[in-house]
Formats: sequence, C-alpha cells, structure tokens
Amino acid sequence: MKEFLEDIEETWKVKHIGPEKEILENFAEEYMSITKPYMIVIYTLWFLYCGPPVVINKIHQLLPTNETYTPEFLYRIEHVLNLDKYFNLLMLHAFIAVFYIITTVIAVDITFTMCILHICALFECLRYNIERIRGSDFVHLEPKIEDDKAYHDIINCIESYKHALKLSDILSANYSTAFLFILGNIVISLSFGAAELVMLDTQLEELIRIFSATMGQVLVIFYLSWISQKLIDYSSSFQNVIYSCDWYNISLRSKHLLKLTLLRAAHPCQVKGGKIYVMSLMTFSWILKGSLSYFTVLTSLQQE
Repeated sequence: MKEFLEDIEETWKVKHIGPEKEILENFAEEYMSITKPYMIVIYTLWFLYCGPPVVINKIHQLLPTNETYTPEFLYRIEHVLNLDKYFNLLMLHAFIAVFYIITTVIAVDITFTMCILHICALFECLRYNIERIRGSDFVHLEPKIEDDKAYHDIINCIESYKHALKLSDILSANYSTAFLFILGNIVISLSFGAAELVMLDTQLEELIRIFSATMGQVLVIFYLSWISQKLIDYSSSFQNVIYSCDWYNISLRSKHLLKLTLLRAAHPCQVKGGKIYVMSLMTFSWILKGSLSYFTVLTSLQQE
C-alpha cells in the first residue's frame, strides 16, 4: 500500500496541468461526495447501536414505574463487574471501544475507495489520450518509426495501461484475504441477526441494536461491492474506447499494438475476496440471497 500511496502522490505531481489534472480533480471531488455520507451513516448506526441502553435507562430513572427494569449492556459482563454500580463508566468504555472499531472500519473502507477511484481516474486519463490519437489524412501503412506520431502515442498509452493494471493487482492482493473474511463473516452474521430478530423475545433496545448492526453490515458490503463495481466498469469501457478511436487512419504497426491491447482489455480489472469471489454488485446480491437462505433454514429449525 505504501507503493500505491506514493504513486498517487507522484501522479498528482506529473499531471499538474491540463485536462488530465481536471480528471483527477473530478475524481477527488467524487471521493469526497462518496465518503462523507458513508461516514455519517456509519456513525449514526454506531450511535443507534450503543445509545439505546443509556437512553432507556435514563428514561426509567426520570419516569419510574412499578416494573423492574434491568439495563442491557452491549456485551455480557455481569459475572465480572457490578453492572448497576459501574453502569455509566462501562457504557462510556463501550462507546469509546466501539467508536474506535467503527473508525478503523471506515478508515480501511475510505482508503480502499481512494485507491479504486485513483485507478478509475487513470483509466479516464487513458481514455482521453486514446481519443486524441489521430492518423494522417493520407494513410501511410508503414511510415518511418520516427515519423509515426500515432505509434508513439499508443506506446505511451499502453505504458499507462500497464501501470493501471499493476496498481489494480497490488490493490487486489492487499485486500483479498480481508474481503474473504468479511464476506464469510457478514453472511453468518446477517443470517443469525435476522433469525434473532424474528425468533427471540428481546427488549426494545436489543431490537434497535440488532437492527442497526445488521443494517451496518449490509451497508458496508454494499459499499465495498459498489466501489469495486466502478473498477470493473471503467476497465471494461477501455475496450470500447479503443474501438472508437481513429484506428483506421494509423499505420499497421500501430494497429497491431491496438489488437494486442484489445486482447487484454477483454478481461476487466477485478478485486477478489480470497481469489474466489469477485467484489461486485452481483456478489452483493449473492450475499443477500445466501443470508436469506440460511435465515430460512434457522427459522425452520426453530419451528421444528
């Protein structure tokens, strides 16, 4: 990842003027418009997960009733500490602990977003450069190399394309194991969380916590799948860019380079979980279907 971040810095230094700089700035603005709402929603779910025990406990203290109320803590510690005596301190500790966990998840996700959008920006710059390739009005099939401007432009584009592919491979290798763990964990958690909502007779704050945790997991996997889908879309569109360029007015050697590039462009860049599952919107739909299937099995076993 250090190499990736250094490449981002170097790219901004090299492409500091012209249309390519505007492309980078547009993707930087898109990065901010994507990550800010994501952070707000995740932190809102964090409050909904941690807040209900404190809020409901205060309500019962201000509006006492004849019913005995036992506050539900975020995790089981009744056998370790006196929950009634240290409730406020323990809840403060829980708020801070969960906050740091959530912040770590957000940091990893927005770093992944930055890397994906950087690669997409490189593909967009590549599209711009390919579309600027123009052959001469009089087609010379075998001009001298030093006079073949289109040929040199295509070589520069291919070098940029190879660089984008390299960054995609680095990104996929860094996140592969983590995404495999996330996919497996979320399928299990969604199934049991939904089953717990339906089958167990829980208090209101427990229902809010389970619901917020479930929605948070769905949001995280949707967000990662959606961002990964952008990489697939931008790398796939590069094939259409080559088709639409002025390839019929360039030399034979230039056409040969474009043919070889088309062969590679037929396979879009992908981020995989454990080199098994491709992170995409299709994978997201598969996760929801799988979780629903396991949820159905759990509820049927409960009924039996």
